[in-house]
Amino acid sequence: MKQRYTKVFQSSSGTQLRVKFTQNLENTLEIEIENGEFIAVKRSRIKWIAVSSVLYLLYIMMAKHFFIANIIFGSTMLILVYTFAGLVKSEKVTLVRNFGLQTCTSFAFGKVSNLLIPEKCLQDVVINEVIYNLKVIYVLDVLTKGSICKEKPIITLFSNLLPNLECLELCYKLMHGVLR
Repeated sequence: MKQRYTKVFQSSSGTQLRVKFTQNLENTLEIEIENGEFIAVKRSRIKWIAVSSVLYLLYIMMAKHFFIANIIFGSTMLILVYTFAGLVKSEKVTLVRNFGLQTCTSFAFGKVSNLLIPEKCLQDVVINEVIYNLKVIYVLDVLTKGSICKEKPIITLFSNLLPNLECLELCYKLMHGVLR
């Protein structure tokens, strides 16, 4: 029997997150966390890029120092595009009993980052408290064993959107229900 429900949480930084839980029978769980402010932030950054481009064109028309304008505009555009490219649209974790755990992160330009952790390399899923930007937050970690443990002994789930403790506790309970 397939169960689906959606709930709204806050991230550690106060961003609104939409969390979708999908459970197929007792052996499969999918948790997708979407950045609720993704479209607004994306529009804002596109506006900044457009405004910077217009200011650059106006400066070129009036100024005679093209070298300085190119350096200023180039560095500004690189910073804006870099922050835009790193904007996370959603993070998803799929857990299948007796198979493994897959994480998937979707970014603004459509780039997708995937990681598969086989079941034999899963030791446990825990909630851990860490210091991040001079404050204490909670994260959901996967403790690994075996061959993957040497490279990545601890893998943090939802590391870009950083959901709050209430959301992590619900994810933890559902994941342990599938693992046991």
